[in-house]
Amino acid sequence: MQLSYPRAQLGFADRGLLDKKSLKICAAVSRYWASVAKEVEKGHVCRKAVQKNTIYLQGLYPRGAVSDYAKIVSVAIPQVNEKGCVIKVRDHSSGSKTKEDEEEEEEDENSLQAAYRDLQTYTIQLEERNVFCGSYNVHVLSDRSDQNRVIHYAGGDLLAIGSADRKVRIFNVLEMREVLPLLSGHAGSIKALLLNEKNGLVFSVCCDLSIRCWNIYSGACTKIFNGHCGTITCLDLHERKFVSGGRDGRVKVWNLDSGLCLKTLKHSNIVYAVKMDGAHVVSGCDRGLVKVWHAGTGTLLKVLEGHLGPVKCLSFDHWHLVSGSSDGYALAWSMVGDLKKCLTAFRHPKEVLSLELLYLRVVSGCADGKIRVFNFLTGSCLRVLVGSSRGDPVSFCVAENRMVINAPSRLLMFQFEDVKWDYTLAADQEVVQKEKQENCPLGTALTRSQKPKSHTSSQIGHLTLETQGANMIMLLLLDLLAKMFRSASKH
Repeated sequence: MQLSYPRAQLGFADRGLLDKKSLKICAAVSRYWASVAKEVEKGHVCRKAVQKNTIYLQGLYPRGAVSDYAKIVSVAIPQVNEKGCVIKVRDHSSGSKTKEDEEEEEEDENSLQAAYRDLQTYTIQLEERNVFCGSYNVHVLSDRSDQNRVIHYAGGDLLAIGSADRKVRIFNVLEMREVLPLLSGHAGSIKALLLNEKNGLVFSVCCDLSIRCWNIYSGACTKIFNGHCGTITCLDLHERKFVSGGRDGRVKVWNLDSGLCLKTLKHSNIVYAVKMDGAHVVSGCDRGLVKVWHAGTGTLLKVLEGHLGPVKCLSFDHWHLVSGSSDGYALAWSMVGDLKKCLTAFRHPKEVLSLELLYLRVVSGCADGKIRVFNFLTGSCLRVLVGSSRGDPVSFCVAENRMVINAPSRLLMFQFEDVKWDYTLAADQEVVQKEKQENCPLGTALTRSQKPKSHTSSQIGHLTLETQGANMIMLLLLDLLAKMFRSASKH
């Protein structure tokens, strides 16, 4: 049975299933198939050009956020007693609330400070900045498709990459090339990486239950840490200590110099995320629980409940914590005392895979291929970046003005322009399309009644953020496509 030329061409081109090797095999069959293969190859070239121009044009539009906005703001923090317990406010109200009081509370419901209404608080000064809201250049570090790729970048020039080939590669992001040595020795696919360029070290884990520490310049494996009984899923480092979490439900704190396990902290389920600083270890598990531990003694300080799915990512500072889950929520918490109340929630259309809390901004990577920047205090969405034009899940690492984005289809680096922060600006967003933003269900903080408390609240709508410049990008892309097809038809 012989397929007609248009039908065969349409099938291959629409599905995009043929790589270069397969096209060469098809071209060798006959002249007919050679012409089909040639047309399909032209389609591949056009598709790549459109994707490249899409991410380039995307970086030219800050999309409504004031890119140089910064301010020193007063932030309420709950007071605690000598036992570390938050202090509740005594209710002096004698009678029912007035209509004016109810309206004022309703207006304040979306504010982070509403969560502290029943608590004694004091005010501290913190700096907020619209990080990653300006223009940027896009660098394609790799266009090789890899579903198993894991990365870690912590600033500097080097990026660590691991995959199913059991090797760890070091990539120079400035020179845009892989550098020696190639690190090999694991028995299975690399599951997590932790790069410390300052000390010349990289940590890697796989299904063989060990953590290997490598010298990134000599390629030597300097230490092997053993102790987990299940595959290790996550790592984090602080000074000369690091922490690991695994499928055995254990969180282990290690001394980098001696190689000894200092503390073993327990979950009853798989641990997917761990973070640490000098005072705390924070871990998230498959049950949706977030546990906060004392880094020195290993004492469990509090358990935070609110997620309806596994906790996949964490980020915290001295005052606040954010956790991301497969339930599509990033939840905000207080690190102060024994307060366990969820402060606010940031909704996403799919699972949250990466999080960073920087300058009172929450940067999140989602399984819908987008990276979002939220205002931690108000919950408003300031910026939406497209990490994958195909809508593939994306995770990222950020440092200074760089964002390295890992998607199954490619590896990108967004190099943001240097910003001179302006502390005199009145608002973090341009006052445009106000009515549309008010109607957007996923661009604002949730009220208490909307925060996830049961499975009935887990149905999330699609994100419909409309931003200035989107129409211009579409027009430019359509013009680009028209020119490409006119050029292809001439040849």
